[in-house]
Amino acid sequence: MFWTPLVYVLAIVAVIYCSLTAIRQTDIKRIIAYASVAHIGVTLVGLFALTLIGVEGSIIQMLSHGFVSGALFLSVGVI
Repeated sequence: MFWTPLVYVLAIVAVIYCSLTAIRQTDIKRIIAYASVAHIGVTLVGLFALTLIGVEGSIIQMLSHGFVSGALFLSVGVI
């Protein structure tokens, strides 16, 4: 509980920074990587909410992120 506000601030800054950095990239692999870091920041906010909905949403986000980002990297590698 003590570190929750700090984690919120760091996660929100990471989401904003990584999203803005992803917009400026020209390499598709870098775009996917920065977007992945931004999504993990959203997951952290849900985890540190310490509510049932936040934790369940974070788990779903992590599972879908694992499948989708892996598939995106695979697709880019094929192209």
